[in-house]
Amino acid sequence: MPHKSLLPSNKRLFRRYLKSASSFWRGRTGWLAWFLCALLLILIIVQLYIQYRINFWNRDFFNALSTKNVAQVWHVGWLFVPLALSSILVAVLTVWAKMTAQRNWRKWLSQQMIHQWTKDHNYLQLTVMENQPQNAEYRIAEDARVATDLPFELALGLISSVLAAITFIGILWQIGGSLDLVVLGISVSIPGYLVLVALGYSVVLTVSTLLFARGLPLAVEEKNHSEAEYRSAASRLHLHGEGKGVLKDNHKETVAVGKALEHVIRNWRLLCFQLMRTTFVSNGNAVLAPVIGLLFCTPKYLSNGMSIGQVVQAAAAFVTVQSSFNWLLNNYPSIADLLSSSNRVGALLIALDKLDHKK
Repeated sequence: MPHKSLLPSNKRLFRRYLKSASSFWRGRTGWLAWFLCALLLILIIVQLYIQYRINFWNRDFFNALSTKNVAQVWHVGWLFVPLALSSILVAVLTVWAKMTAQRNWRKWLSQQMIHQWTKDHNYLQLTVMENQPQNAEYRIAEDARVATDLPFELALGLISSVLAAITFIGILWQIGGSLDLVVLGISVSIPGYLVLVALGYSVVLTVSTLLFARGLPLAVEEKNHSEAEYRSAASRLHLHGEGKGVLKDNHKETVAVGKALEHVIRNWRLLCFQLMRTTFVSNGNAVLAPVIGLLFCTPKYLSNGMSIGQVVQAAAAFVTVQSSFNWLLNNYPSIADLLSSSNRVGALLIALDKLDHKK
């Protein structure tokens, strides 16, 4: 394993990854990539509109239930069918467009890496270079996949979260209105109080995520590295056996495999601890968010300021808004995976650049 002082910085690794990966978005491959991105943006907006209509359907359906109007319940109930079918269709098209873009980007980046790796037998020279990354096969096969899959996942999720927050904040502000309180004999009116609650709750969750999961990126990086080293050690043992014809004098390689496995298990244990900390926050949020929305709607409902349908509508909008605000919380492990894999791709490309410059 190379000494840490001899390794490029993470910023340099990420910049090298971007230099190669961003070229996909230009030239002959660029037009299809941008077309798929435009299609995905349209699908996100359409899906958001459907969710907006479903939110109002919740209000109408529960208001119809509260009046026990059977005809109205059936009428509103049937309106859900086209909404559900439309949402399913849009979701299917989104999967197709997203995975098509991911597949094309991965193919392009992998081909670039394979070309540079196999050119002039670089793959042989890389194995004997000191302080240079090994496990090129794993980086090309796995890290290149993660480094092209997750950018789409994260970007689409972020765009969807921003648009959903803007849309459903309006619903919260309109339905919730102002909360009138009497504090120490003084009347206080809090405008848009449900929006303020959602924002404050999300700030607490984001800070909690940064505190509890601050060690997750390093744990993911170490896990990925140890997995690659384990595969490399097993491959060396296999090649050693083939070279000898009979597996003899392979004690050194066997010991290396055992040590690599111990390293994998140790890093999985550390990753497990970090994921437990992250799960504590994320699952706590999953349990609390719907309840908090309902609780803060209760005063308005008890004072006849909201109907039961509006309570359900506001609670659903509250969950959507705070989930949008908590994009970082929901995607922190994925961000850690992306940084780890993109840096490993960058490290291999830098090493191959050095080989090319020597020739």
